[in-house]
Amino acid sequence: VRAMDEARFAAEGLFAYLPLFSSLLFAVCWGLAMAHRRTTAVHARMMVATALTLVPPVLARVVGNFGPDGLPGDVIDLIGFVAADAALALLWWSTPAREVRARRITAAVLGLFVLCHVGWFTLARSAAWLAAVAWFRGLPLT
Repeated sequence: VRAMDEARFAAEGLFAYLPLFSSLLFAVCWGLAMAHRRTTAVHARMMVATALTLVPPVLARVVGNFGPDGLPGDVIDLIGFVAADAALALLWWSTPAREVRARRITAAVLGLFVLCHVGWFTLARSAAWLAAVAWFRGLPLT
């Protein structure tokens, strides 16, 4: 981000969103899995959710390289987001009703996934996001 000139930064600054929020989702899911490692139902679902954070970038590369030519980037991103969110929703739906804690935590994480993925189409394209990335870009990290 720091090495980009102003014109390229304005066009591509939004791409800092996915790595940041995907990393945060990964950390939250892994942290919940570790915090609930003695509660099998929660631990297992959060480990699966941790793996599901990797689905959108993998599917984006597969669809982008082997899918139909000319498919817009937003459609490619949406395919990965919907796949991960649907898998997590299926995980929530398949959790027995007696596993109340597992259902609640899985539902909360599903909400975080959806919020993050909707943010790609809203927050990441806003002036506020570009300003936040510009601030980060200005930090003397190197």
